[in-house]
Amino acid sequence: MYVLQKNIIGLLSLFLLVVGILLVFVYNNILVLDLASLANTNHCPLCYGMAMCICLGRGNFTLNSNHLWENVLSACSLSKSHIIFGKCAEDWVVVKKRALDLTENEVKFDHMSELLKSLDELNESHYDPQKFKCCPSHTKLVEYYIENVVEKENNMSDIYLNTFFMIHANMEPIIQQVTKDWAVAEYLGGCGDFTVWQYCGDTLTWVVPELDWMARSFIAKQLLQFAFNATFRHPRFSFYFTDMSPDNFAVSPEDEVRLVDLENVIVVDKYPEGECLDL
Repeated sequence: MYVLQKNIIGLLSLFLLVVGILLVFVYNNILVLDLASLANTNHCPLCYGMAMCICLGRGNFTLNSNHLWENVLSACSLSKSHIIFGKCAEDWVVVKKRALDLTENEVKFDHMSELLKSLDELNESHYDPQKFKCCPSHTKLVEYYIENVVEKENNMSDIYLNTFFMIHANMEPIIQQVTKDWAVAEYLGGCGDFTVWQYCGDTLTWVVPELDWMARSFIAKQLLQFAFNATFRHPRFSFYFTDMSPDNFAVSPEDEVRLVDLENVIVVDKYPEGECLDL
């Protein structure tokens, strides 16, 4: 019996040592990783932009140790989608990669009219976004985004290409910037195939069981207010988020709720015939 116990303890110790070495190896490789070098910036401006590339460079980006397992699993995942929790300068961030290869498409836009024409052709083609729907067409939303959200001092032809890429790959950044004054995670910018978002805390799934009644009621009030804002607050569009899972909401230490996954949404133009308010 003593020999058996000794062998079991020895095997267990060896197993833990191997696992520990493996975790240290993987985590250290992530820790020193230059994310900007993996962002496929050579595809830009057919990308999310370049604003956050310095932040994601070697020495500027560190991992969030509170999300060790999420980072390790994301790094080891064979999926093309990755989510990494980290820190840029003094800001806790979430880095997402949901890329679509458009490198074989030759596209160039110098004017807004060319972009909108391409979007109309896109609507009539075989392309059918599965997670994003805009009624009757997403050209109005893109037009609003270009005219009211983007900074005009930037290279506009690059902005049109960035926008075209986002429409194909991931509409989240556009939706966030149009609804940025509501309870949604702040979009900080892009770097090639990566998007960088404000870190807003742990998800509702993990937080709610630890909260008292007052904190839960405060969170419920915020969720109701968010639903009202998404439906009525914007002067031109109504937003119907179709995946309201607790995993898609994060809660800060101050019990402030933020929607952190804006992928699944139906956007309805309130004035489809052009009878819209002056913006």
